[in-house]
Amino acid sequence: MPKSIFDDDSPLFDYGAIDEMSAMGIGDRGYANAIPASGDDQIFDDQFNRRASEIQRSPSSLKPIHIVPQKKGPWSGNPQLGIEQGFGASSNNEQTILKLDEWDFPYVTSIMLGIDYTADNPDTTRPFGIQAIINAGVGGCTQEFVVDWVEGTVIRASFNALNVIARYILNPGASVPETLRLRVSLARGSIPGKPPTYTDLFYPAVSNAGGEVNGRIPKFAKRLFVQGNAQGAVNFIYSANASYEMSSLASPAGGSIFSFTGAQLLSWPNGIPIPNAARYFRSTYTGVGTLTVIPVYELAL
Repeated sequence: MPKSIFDDDSPLFDYGAIDEMSAMGIGDRGYANAIPASGDDQIFDDQFNRRASEIQRSPSSLKPIHIVPQKKGPWSGNPQLGIEQGFGASSNNEQTILKLDEWDFPYVTSIMLGIDYTADNPDTTRPFGIQAIINAGVGGCTQEFVVDWVEGTVIRASFNALNVIARYILNPGASVPETLRLRVSLARGSIPGKPPTYTDLFYPAVSNAGGEVNGRIPKFAKRLFVQGNAQGAVNFIYSANASYEMSSLASPAGGSIFSFTGAQLLSWPNGIPIPNAARYFRSTYTGVGTLTVIPVYELAL
């Protein structure tokens, strides 16, 4: 490129200034104008970009901040976030264990159940059952579900209000131990633990040949485990005379979704998946004696 194009040979470019600016990263010798036209922000844009790049490459002299969590906070000693209570059921065998009023924005929270008691005779089967009635609310919606109160059971749900009620189910002639202690603790996020289950302790027995009984499948149930009692009827559940059915209707007239025999029951050692439309579980027995079935449901919580 010529240094001048007119007869007076007046210089148009100062190559020394251009070389100096080029070494600083501003402009480009050969086609960038070192003296931009009025209103042109090219030089200032280049300086801004260069300075921004330097700041990114060179951290400031400020020392990094290490956040130390508080040893005490709103969770310390708060009975709404963790509590242990002894036996004190009302006349209807229910007791409110934990009541959490609306607390912060709703998050996925884990509820862990615990139980402790001293049995009079450790070699005997526990003569009572305990279930947790849980009401978890978010905004204008409340979900209620019932789970077995088993040590280490973890329920995961999204809520910011919670009510946990213990329901005591006693066998005839049994009583709740005076040393019984129930625990509920909350933690934000998902923590590992035993999956929640629901045992249908009120499922009736089939006591006559050709008889059948129906039971309601609980909400959130995803798998079914068919168990027998400990007095010998456990073998009857696998009998060829026993048959089972999941149905959308309580009436035996129709609504069958999935059926299987007692012999086929052995094909699902990890539980039987429950179809989405299934609402009732039906047992039929054509043999001699009494078929006692205890349905245990694993819940998707």
